[in-house]
Amino acid sequence: AVVGPDDLKLALFLAAIDPKIGAVLIEGPLGMAKSTLPRGLADLLSSRQFLTFPLGATQDRLLGTLHLAAALGDGRAHFS
Repeated sequence: AVVGPDDLKLALFLAAIDPKIGAVLIEGPLGMAKSTLPRGLADLLSSRQFLTFPLGATQDRLLGTLHLAAALGDGRAHFS
């Protein structure tokens, strides 16, 4: 059991109940169960994936870079 942080627990439960929420971004000081709570919930929800991103990760590192020639060719975003 983790005592506190109630707002984080609520956000995780709401994201688990309503897939339209999509994700929960967690930030805070060391020792506030930023990893423990979502990992525990992910273990209970076998259909959900738990991802950890490094501090300072940029959009291109998370999604890839836009493949401009392909995007201009058919008008849709292509990432590589």
